[in-house]
Amino acid sequence: MIDQIVPDTITHFAETLMELDPAKDLHLLLHTPGGDGEVAVRMARMAQEASAQFVLLVPDTAKSAGTVLALAAHEIVMAATSDLGPIDPQIFVADRGFVSAKDLIVAVDGAIAAVNAQPDTFAIQAAMLAGIDATTLQFARSALARTGDLARQAISSHSDRTPADIDTLCKTIAQPFIESPRSHHAVIGAQEAEAAGLPITRLPMQSPHWLEIWEIWSHYFALGPLATLSVYEGARASLILSNDA
Repeated sequence: MIDQIVPDTITHFAETLMELDPAKDLHLLLHTPGGDGEVAVRMARMAQEASAQFVLLVPDTAKSAGTVLALAAHEIVMAATSDLGPIDPQIFVADRGFVSAKDLIVAVDGAIAAVNAQPDTFAIQAAMLAGIDATTLQFARSALARTGDLARQAISSHSDRTPADIDTLCKTIAQPFIESPRSHHAVIGAQEAEAAGLPITRLPMQSPHWLEIWEIWSHYFALGPLATLSVYEGARASLILSNDA
């Protein structure tokens, strides 16, 4: 799967899972800049139900909502090129696309503080925040407040975790994935993810297993640019779309 995680993702993802044998493992090669964390939780439940073991392969990036999905995996296969990211909800803003809820809140709070300090800057501050209304700001605050619950839902969808396992992992991922990152684009590699308690398998870049994963990934990468590409491929269905205008 190569795509942003949005509501339409559910149907495309479901098509790739149809007719799979739930007694077998599911290996999902994922590249995503993120998207809707609520959708990612639904995908996590789907992946768990469709397989005996849900294994996530991350050749490049699985950011934000992609990282939420990773929290549900039995195993996350990564190498030096792999990158997870902060669990920072994104908000869709017209004419801007998805933006970090945390960044949006900081921008609005900063603009308010600037206007309070220098009222004559109101016009320029308003122009910079065009398209962001009170409803969008409140949605961003609500989404950010729900981040911990969202992570718990994804972690809980793992079929083999006990309540104690769930509580422990929620605590260990909170600091590195939710509280500490100051940027939505912060890099969380295999070593950091493993230290946070995630089930990481770290492969050397020259290992035969990783070279096989990389060969598959590079074929799709060649179809790019990735920002305009949507790919969903499984045994039953294949969808490759270029959204490049």
